[in-house]
Amino acid sequence: MPIRSTSFVSMLVRADVVREVGLPIADYFIWNDDFEYSTRALRGRRGVHVPASVVVHKTRVLGSTDADPGARFYYEVRNKLWMFRRSRSLAPWEKALYGGSSVLRWLRTGIRSHDRATLADGWRRGWRDGTRFRPRPNAAALAGLGRASEAVEAVEAS
Repeated sequence: MPIRSTSFVSMLVRADVVREVGLPIADYFIWNDDFEYSTRALRGRRGVHVPASVVVHKTRVLGSTDADPGARFYYEVRNKLWMFRRSRSLAPWEKALYGGSSVLRWLRTGIRSHDRATLADGWRRGWRDGTRFRPRPNAAALAGLGRASEAVEAVEAS
């Protein structure tokens, strides 16, 4: 079954595609990192979902994309704005489609939340940082992490 984006859980990417599109952007970590990366890797390429593939992804609570995220909502807003404004992973019409879908999901999340003040604060800060800043290059985001940052620099330099 064809796909346009996917979760990092059980995602396989060909090495030549990784060399071409680069690594995931470290500053996206915790929210939409897989969305940005998978759409970047799949832009102009074919992705497939294999229903017979089985993955065990143990989490405390199985949640949907509009489950109440609490303070992490900041990252949802900031990272989506980074993606829609700065990433070339989506075509303009896709940005409009996914952007509209995101606004609807944010509204649904706010309506269902038991702590709207936290979500409102996350939305304000996410909007501010998502429109004023951009993700750092991976080398800067991972600087000082020893061999991990050296490995990222080597992959990105090749």
